[in-house]
Amino acid sequence: MDGTFIEWYLSCMSQPAHIPIFNLFGETTAFPDVVHCEAVLDRAGLHGWVISPHRHTQMAQVFQISSGAAKVTLDGVERQLAPGQYLYIPPQIVHGFEFTKGTEGTVLSIPSPVVARLGPKTPALDNWLGSSQHGALSEGAGGLLSSVVTTYGSNGNFRAQRLVSLTHALLAVLADESTAD
Repeated sequence: MDGTFIEWYLSCMSQPAHIPIFNLFGETTAFPDVVHCEAVLDRAGLHGWVISPHRHTQMAQVFQISSGAAKVTLDGVERQLAPGQYLYIPPQIVHGFEFTKGTEGTVLSIPSPVVARLGPKTPALDNWLGSSQHGALSEGAGGLLSSVVTTYGSNGNFRAQRLVSLTHALLAVLADESTAD
């Protein structure tokens, strides 16, 4: 037998048989809002600060850490997420987290149609939105994320429009800052 086939077979056998697919981690119900915003504690605290590997087929996420830390696995590659940093995860990326107990931060979950409406389209923006991103959260991006959190908890006739607009602005700023020369 060919050694390449055996290596491939063994690698397949060592992979989890099934990677769960969720709208929000642990939930299979419909997406709850135009975007979803929650504290890291809200979900990670319920699961012993470990979010097992899973993926989302129709949702991107932005994670922001204000205190504590997380070991993140993205498609099998580990990285650290520290205070003052963000992580953007597009749909289909298998991801899991091990947060230090008491980690504080924000998780913004964005349905794919909301991400797709961000425009005008450019190859650079499409490339940024289509791959995982990680970096320092600037003051401007942090202010936008705070506005998303505040708006998420508010009411009003145009709350949904404000949430989408602020989310688009946040994604555009993150993309712009990470691709600036």
